[in-house]
Amino acid sequence: MESFLFKFACFDCRVSFKKSATNNIEEYSAHLPEAELSHKCMICGNKMAFMGRQFQSPQKSDLSGWKSAQLLWEHGFRFVGNGFHNSPALPKKKPDTLAFISENKDHNQKVSFSVDWEVYKAIT
Repeated sequence: MESFLFKFACFDCRVSFKKSATNNIEEYSAHLPEAELSHKCMICGNKMAFMGRQFQSPQKSDLSGWKSAQLLWEHGFRFVGNGFHNSPALPKKKPDTLAFISENKDHNQKVSFSVDWEVYKAIT
């Protein structure tokens, strides 16, 4: 079976990489809320955030896009599944994100717990 890769991001370096999320390829699913494997950023060495298979990273210069992705991740949203659901699309810019988070507590892509990036990235 071919390896099933997921996107992991470093919000500080504004990069994302495709990596394995689990060692058991028989249990791969596009709907994983979290990865069992952790990966370190190749630039800064901090732990990377599991984003899901559908994450499309903003351009490195798109600060608003990266802040939006970080806020969504911190509030438990993951870019999971195949995109076929009735929930609204995840926002791509910071000004839209905080209202979206408060208005979409039962969103199909809110599949994980809330976590602070500053704490999470330092976990080894």
